[in-house]
Amino acid sequence: MDLDYRELHGRRYCRDYYMPNDELEQLRATLLHQVFLHIFDGELTLAPLEESPTHILDVGTGTGDWAIRMAEMFPECEVVGTDISAIAETESVPVNVFFEIEDAEDWDRPPDHYDMIHMRYLAGSFRDWRFVYDCAYYSLKPGGWIEVIDFEGFDGTICIDHFPPESPIHTLFEDIHKAADLAGRNLSTDHLDALHLMSAGFVDVRVMEYSLPVVFGEPSVDKLWLMGLIDGIESSALRLLTEHLGWDPEECKAVCEQVAREIANLSRNDSAKNLVIKLRLAIARKPLQAPKSDATWPAEEPLSLRPRKQEGATGTESRQGEVPPPRDDTTEPHPLRDAVLIGTH
Repeated sequence: MDLDYRELHGRRYCRDYYMPNDELEQLRATLLHQVFLHIFDGELTLAPLEESPTHILDVGTGTGDWAIRMAEMFPECEVVGTDISAIAETESVPVNVFFEIEDAEDWDRPPDHYDMIHMRYLAGSFRDWRFVYDCAYYSLKPGGWIEVIDFEGFDGTICIDHFPPESPIHTLFEDIHKAADLAGRNLSTDHLDALHLMSAGFVDVRVMEYSLPVVFGEPSVDKLWLMGLIDGIESSALRLLTEHLGWDPEECKAVCEQVAREIANLSRNDSAKNLVIKLRLAIARKPLQAPKSDATWPAEEPLSLRPRKQEGATGTESRQGEVPPPRDDTTEPHPLRDAVLIGTH
């Protein structure tokens, strides 16, 4: 695949993807990986994997932090990370981790192959999440797991409650969502609704929600989270607003910087205690009794160019096999998050 890197307004992008892939964004991704580890109490995944998985796929692997750690945890497992950008670490990594350039919207993975497919921080990456879920179902072994994680971001209610009417944050985030919709890249977490996974054929669907306070706390992870959040404002806004709503690049950067300062100042204020960003995590399983695909492999063309055919269980089918063990939410919450189970099907 042609990497097709583009320099725009001082940031580097790949193809038409709205987020940059330069060193600044890579550092932010590495910071967020550490934040995810703290949120999940050091666990790389909440999917109840078997003791010896053989194949794991990380879609949108980015810098490859998650894939590398999974390869270290399961040295006998082949872990593949795919991305449209070639920014993953390739030196001093486990011999069982591999990185490949691939667009998930041109799905080119074998059928009935993976024990787990992982997708993290990909809101706005795909024009059709239903297709991506269909592809993941196709490529998972019967009994294999999918895990999807994304931030909800600021919504209008949060901004109104915590920022003055004259703050540019209101217009900025409203326009970011408008521009994303115009680009065909909705930034919501609607794709984490359990019904979408069920309609693709998955069972044992669980959706969990975490509240991440925007505070400048003492633990280092609070500072990492705040840095990742603030640095992500320009990353999320610059290309979307300049290309789709005609914002001037320098004006966009100035507004993003002002909003970043307002959030940083608010994070040191007691009134920020109720200012949170929501994080959603969904896990689901391909039924153990799902029929195997009759597709030939290697395929002559990516799945996106072939007629779409849904196989296996339907969303209305009763659950088969064991339900994932519930997370113990009665224990003392991690200082960075408060977890709530918001869906079990």
